[in-house]
Amino acid sequence: MARHTRRDVLRGAAALAAAGGLVAAGPGSQPAAGAAQSDGTATRRFPFLEGAFEPVTEELTAFDLPVTGRIPRELNGRYLRNGPNVLGLEDPRAHHSMLGDGMVHGVRLRDGRAEWYRNRWVRSSQVAEKLGEPYPGPVPPDDFPSNTHVIPYRGRILALQESGPLPYELDDELNTVGTHDFRGTLEGAFTAHTKLDAHAGELHAITYYPTWDHVRHLVVDPAGRVSRTTRIPVADAPMIHDFALTENYVVVFDMPVTFDPAGAERGAPVPYVWNRKHPARVGVLPRAGGAVRWFEVDPVYYSHTLNAYEEGSDIVVDLTAFPAPFLVAGNGSGAPYGAGTGRLERWSRSPGSSCPDGCRSASAEAGFRTPERW
Repeated sequence: MARHTRRDVLRGAAALAAAGGLVAAGPGSQPAAGAAQSDGTATRRFPFLEGAFEPVTEELTAFDLPVTGRIPRELNGRYLRNGPNVLGLEDPRAHHSMLGDGMVHGVRLRDGRAEWYRNRWVRSSQVAEKLGEPYPGPVPPDDFPSNTHVIPYRGRILALQESGPLPYELDDELNTVGTHDFRGTLEGAFTAHTKLDAHAGELHAITYYPTWDHVRHLVVDPAGRVSRTTRIPVADAPMIHDFALTENYVVVFDMPVTFDPAGAERGAPVPYVWNRKHPARVGVLPRAGGAVRWFEVDPVYYSHTLNAYEEGSDIVVDLTAFPAPFLVAGNGSGAPYGAGTGRLERWSRSPGSSCPDGCRSASAEAGFRTPERW
């Protein structure tokens, strides 16, 4: 069985990116911090392999869970979460909190009872090999045990990962069914954070990949097929972890965290860096079609959106922000690191306002207000 790992994929992307001239600049990852022992020597600590972050080492199933208080009888369904849970780590120094094998945890609620708890690794080819299990069928390109998000979609459960790997479908008891490519219509990467327009029955995604000179806005129609793909040109292959969707617009956050080909060649666990040369900007794409209108903003990293809507003539987006520089590869801790504390911000702009300088200014005349801290 061919072995596909994220590191192999990113090293291959680094070679292609170098050939294509992608450029990134900024600090790389740093070694994990050490703690001094009583004899003066240093012992290395790995905070994202310890305490609350210590990996779960086995899959469990428990029935008829004890309940404190009362579960409303109307609350029926599954509560699920997904996250990195490293399996068979050979070298802790190579670990990064974003790279663990995906494990989905779930509690089934029904008729006022907590019927069961389960936790299951997402059975990618790598996980199947580690567990000594067969992997059904050919190994897909960029295979990875999706570890970032889990969503319900058209009666399915999908574990999601950005920048390459296909979603993995799980059954109702969290066993892996296989990869999901939206009935053969998904070409290339998907995203960790989709947006569902329940009224239109559409699933939306912004996808990126290290060798692309663009990002893509995908629309999955009510039949479960990718029905529309809009390519949005961008430089430097930025990491776009989340986006926003309103009734009439798609909002894209092009921030200065970009692919680092040299880091990928060196084997950096997460080869993305803070790139001071890459302008921070927000793009607004009409859902009905048309050009993206870009607005430059102060360098910052916007990681997740909380809400987005239209209020009169304004687009309003609530989101989380980290001050510059934001180091995805970490700052000695094995996890993303921000120069300051993350905060909540609100953006608002008027899509019908005038756009001096080709809509690249964040000035008041362009209808774009400075983000305000809540």
